[in-house]
Amino acid sequence: MKNKRTILKLDLNKKNYNLESLTNRKIIGPIDYAILENMNTKTYDNRLYDNKNPFIFGCGPFAGSEIPGTGRLSFFAKSPLWHSLFTSNMGGAALSLVSAGVDMVNITGKTKNPCIISVYYKNGKTEVQIKPILKKNLSLIYDGYKGLTGVYAIQKYTIDAFANNYVVGGRFPLNTRVLSVGPAAFMCDFAVIGSTIINTKGELESGRDDWSGRGGMGSLLAQAHNVVAIIFGGSNKKERLGADKLFQKALGKTIMQAAIDATSKYRYVDNLKTGGTFGVNFHNLQEKTLINNWNVDISDKKLKEIYDKKIKAKYLDEFNKRIIDTKSWATCGEACPALCKKIDKKTKAKIDYEPYSASGPNSGIFDLKKSEKINLMADAYGVDAIEFGNMLSFLLDCITHGLLTPADFDLNVDINFSKNQEKLAEKVMILIISGNGIGTLLSQGIRHTVKTLNIEFKTRTKEKNITFSDLAVYIANGKKGSIAPIQYLVLGAFMPLPIQGKFLTHYGSEFLKPHDTGLKDAQRFIEELGTDNLGICRFHRGWSETMQDLLLVNMGYGDNYTTHMRTTIQKIVTYNKLAETTPQFWESKKVIHLIAKDVERKYKETPKNENLKFWYEKFKKDELGAAKEYWQEVLAEMERVFEIKLV
Repeated sequence: MKNKRTILKLDLNKKNYNLESLTNRKIIGPIDYAILENMNTKTYDNRLYDNKNPFIFGCGPFAGSEIPGTGRLSFFAKSPLWHSLFTSNMGGAALSLVSAGVDMVNITGKTKNPCIISVYYKNGKTEVQIKPILKKNLSLIYDGYKGLTGVYAIQKYTIDAFANNYVVGGRFPLNTRVLSVGPAAFMCDFAVIGSTIINTKGELESGRDDWSGRGGMGSLLAQAHNVVAIIFGGSNKKERLGADKLFQKALGKTIMQAAIDATSKYRYVDNLKTGGTFGVNFHNLQEKTLINNWNVDISDKKLKEIYDKKIKAKYLDEFNKRIIDTKSWATCGEACPALCKKIDKKTKAKIDYEPYSASGPNSGIFDLKKSEKINLMADAYGVDAIEFGNMLSFLLDCITHGLLTPADFDLNVDINFSKNQEKLAEKVMILIISGNGIGTLLSQGIRHTVKTLNIEFKTRTKEKNITFSDLAVYIANGKKGSIAPIQYLVLGAFMPLPIQGKFLTHYGSEFLKPHDTGLKDAQRFIEELGTDNLGICRFHRGWSETMQDLLLVNMGYGDNYTTHMRTTIQKIVTYNKLAETTPQFWESKKVIHLIAKDVERKYKETPKNENLKFWYEKFKKDELGAAKEYWQEVLAEMERVFEIKLV
């Protein structure tokens, strides 16, 4: 087997660490390892922020090789938002972990004060240092350090504090990275971990950010372990895999040509005259773009008008002028042809579809500068911009329906889906960070918020004949867990998978029979989770799903990765049952209604489709009954594919 693999185990209670060789042949990637550790330590019985819960991240077996797209850093841990095991990822950062002589990191315990961890490789060995920071000093850093705030300020502080470990010949190696959390990590359950490319001067390449964004991994790192930053890098290198011949034989292409072909959407699509997730998705979605908190009761004519006049002519056009026309593109740090980072040269904002949908058209915002302001704020504070944006659109809907008022947020301005949304966003962020007012509810996620508000404002819900739950869009997990869905009105975004809120599902827009939906969703879940486990960027799935078995065999692993991942998923499901965090039927009338409305629209487009006719009539007669029937049939098919009961 080429390239030995190493696990760093760090106990913050004892302030010691050890390096272990990874010899278990059943552990291919960090997800395999994290599941094993969580099962062995029975974390399903622990509190969400118990410091005995291991915080695990690492790279796949191909990281550090000649193959682009294989340097993704995967995080897998018990999520404080989803309340069960969750996967989150960050582009390019695995290359720096390899340079530090480590493949996977396992953090347990908790320091008395917030701390920074340094993992560096010099003179043939990996060394670890832990630097404590007083809380008052951390607050000062977050407020401003060398012109930066929040997530970025602590990154720069970390670079300066540990420069002597990494600088070679007066320059910072490009393979050094810092993972960091912002002030939100100590105050909410949906904080992120950020990382920015560092140049040779030890400065942040603003805009070239990557995020472990979903599932609250930043909250977990801060609240369970008191870690605010981790810096790693060094001089370790891995051997080439000799994969060129494998690609030529299987695909008839060089490695780089395969990568170029697979990633065209994320770079530039010539016939669309745009690129990246923002450009391509807003171009293709057209009137199916999410508007005003998943509002599906707007007429098709009105939606087309909104798209043509506000999204295409303004929102998308501004993006194309500022980003595409100036070719302001970059990579995550890998030698990758995707150039998926679409960055505004002036504001240094990285503009992607999902966060700019959630705090964009779905919040009634069609001004890119407004949306950009909200997302830059979310990034600096270190919150999941998708979760935050989904919450913002929900709150705007509550105000529109009279369930909440601006005064509930200590605001005295008119707020609706066309006015002052950014002022509401700023105030909500302040309330979350300060732990004041409604912020104490919002900090625990949208599901907790709606259930509490239904009780606190019972009089309002009776007067308006609508509840907070009726307006919220989320996926429930277990008794209290939840997450905002991906920003697409597709069936796969809402189905009962072990992990939701990510692209671990079939997200085609067609309406399928429940059997076919369950089959496609389960099959995609196996493939996509397998990609995460291998530390491969999903933008490269065009070649990776074909090549994964060949590459694994070349490294001395087995030749049926799909079977391996099915077994891995069965372990996740077993954990979920022990933790009592299994998929739940939709709690929100809005989720049920948006699916029913989607069926209706598709049926009207193709009235001769017997499947659409069948389900249209069912939903028309009884939305709730039809939804339950569909959900249960999907669940049954998923259980058949996974070969295990999910609930």
